[in-house]
Amino acid sequence: MRESLVIERIMLYAHTMTFQSTTSNATLMQNARQALSGKWGPTIGTFLVFMLFWLLLDTIPAVGWAIGLIFNGPIMVGLLLYALTLVHGKSTKFSLAFEGFNTFFAPSVTTNLLIALFLFLWALFFIIPAIVGGAIIHSQLPESLFSGDSFFKLKHHGYPMMFIKSLHFEELIKLFLSLVVLVVVLIPLTIPLIMAALSYSMSFLLIADKQASGALEIIKMSKERMRGNRSKLFRLSWRFFGWFLLSILTLGVGFLWFIPYMMVTVGQFYTDLKEKK
Repeated sequence: MRESLVIERIMLYAHTMTFQSTTSNATLMQNARQALSGKWGPTIGTFLVFMLFWLLLDTIPAVGWAIGLIFNGPIMVGLLLYALTLVHGKSTKFSLAFEGFNTFFAPSVTTNLLIALFLFLWALFFIIPAIVGGAIIHSQLPESLFSGDSFFKLKHHGYPMMFIKSLHFEELIKLFLSLVVLVVVLIPLTIPLIMAALSYSMSFLLIADKQASGALEIIKMSKERMRGNRSKLFRLSWRFFGWFLLSILTLGVGFLWFIPYMMVTVGQFYTDLKEKK
């Protein structure tokens, strides 16, 4: 009886490890470029509509972030469905990008809200020590800097430079070393947040691929697919860092190519995982 339970658990564990991306990241990016070949124009036009919508949300005071929580999920699902269609070599149409608001609206919204909640909870591993560390550093600074006329001058007449000049050399060294220690301590605390984000990264693709409809089930399936594949996706993401910098240097114009290219590449990654099931 005990042996059968052990065998059953081993089989269950083995089943959860069946997803593996074996195609090289360079090949995934090459396949993405091939999928986009001859289709850059319609793809950029489709993505541009939603990029402008995202920019519009940022201009809405107070409630823009809340509206984003509702609409970001459907937008992501629609764009990833468009990307998956390109990956599969099928013909695309503009209306595909709106499927997140049509067929997949409910699971998109609930999944996005759950992911935001879970990531916030993981972020507390970083936020709480950062607040505590900042408070400790603040308490070590001379009280005269934050009292009356001194604080007013610092705030309204070039705060950073006047702040530095107002410190004695020993205080400046102490502040610098404290900030270095705080950064060194905080960087490892971002690892759980990054790992969680990578674990949830396939959620919207699973919705677009009609693999599940319940938010918790979707997140669970994403975690199963990413088990053992997170570092590969992390390395794949870093391959786009140059594209990201170029997009900034071109005053945002480069994002018209960067975002579709990255999404189609992630779609290639997802398809590669699915085929190894």
